[in-house]
Amino acid sequence: MTDRVAMLTAERDTAPVYFMTFMRLKARNPDALICLFEGEDRKYYGVRLDLLLTNVPWHGIDCGGKKNVIDLYNLIRRNESYSESLIAGFVDRDFDDPIDLALRNYIYETPGYSIENFYCSSNCVERILSIEFKLDSCEEKPDLLSSAMADFKRCQHEFHDAVRPFNLWIFAHRRRERQMGNRKLNLNNVGLSQFVRTPAEGARQEIDIRNFGELFPGSYNLTEADLQECAGLLPALDDGSNYRGKYEIEFVRKYLEKLRAQCANKDSELYAPGVSVKLSLSKGNFISEVSQYADTPEDLKNFVSGIAATLRQPDERRVA
Repeated sequence: MTDRVAMLTAERDTAPVYFMTFMRLKARNPDALICLFEGEDRKYYGVRLDLLLTNVPWHGIDCGGKKNVIDLYNLIRRNESYSESLIAGFVDRDFDDPIDLALRNYIYETPGYSIENFYCSSNCVERILSIEFKLDSCEEKPDLLSSAMADFKRCQHEFHDAVRPFNLWIFAHRRRERQMGNRKLNLNNVGLSQFVRTPAEGARQEIDIRNFGELFPGSYNLTEADLQECAGLLPALDDGSNYRGKYEIEFVRKYLEKLRAQCANKDSELYAPGVSVKLSLSKGNFISEVSQYADTPEDLKNFVSGIAATLRQPDERRVA
C-alpha cells in the first residue's frame, strides 16, 4: 500500500485522480474492459464499441486529454496489481508526433487530426442528407441529393482554402512548442468565426496569416521560413482530415444549418417540398446527435478486433 501511495504522489499531473476511478471500476467488474478516452470522445467511440465488442462488458473513463490517457495507461501498467488489466486507450493525433509504436496495440490514435474529422467526410454528410434531410426521396426533385452534395463539396473546398493558412500556422507553432519543451497555445480560446467567415456568408479568410499570433497572447513569433518549412509537411487535402477537427466539424454543422434553411425556402434551388429536418444541430450536442453517421475507419475496426481477440485469450496469454 505504501509503495502505491508513493507512486501516485510522485505523478505530476492528474493521472492519479483517474487511477482511483479505474480502481473503482475494476473492483465493480474485474472482467470488464476499461476504455480511456480524451474528453467527450466517448460520444463517438461508445456506439462503435457496443457494435464491435459484442457481449463484452466495458466501462469508460473520460480523462480530459491525450496526455492523461497515455499517463494513466502507463500508470496502470506499472502497477503490479493491475499491470495485466484489460485496458484500451483512444486518442487524437492532433498536430503532434505519432504515439510510440509500443503503445499502438492498446492505444488507438486517429489517422487524421481527431474524431471530429470523422464527421466531415462527403460520405458522412451524404448519409445525414439522405436519412435526416430525406433529400434522396424527394419525388418532385429526384436530383436534389446530388445537387446538395455538389453544393457542399464546393463550400467545403472554399472553406479549406480559407482555413488552411490558420492550420499551417497552428502546425508550425506546435512544432516550435515541442522544440522549446513547452506548450502555450490554447486553441479553445479562438473560435472559427474569429478568422474565417461562416458558410452562409461564403467562406473567406478574415485576417492575414501574419497577424494570427495576435489571437494568442504569448505565442511564438513565427517567420515566413517557419511556415514554408511546414507547408510540405501538412497535406493539402480537400477532405480536411488532417486539419483541426473542431473547426472542420463546426463548418459542417454551420453548413447543415444553412442547408436546412434553404430546404425550407421556396425561392432556393435546394428547396425540398415537404421536408422537415428534426435535427437540432446545436453546437453542444452535434457529436452525439449525428454520431451514427460518422465514418468508422478500418484501422479502428482492426484495433477493436485486436482488443477483442485479446479478451478471448486466457489470462496467462495476454500481453500487456
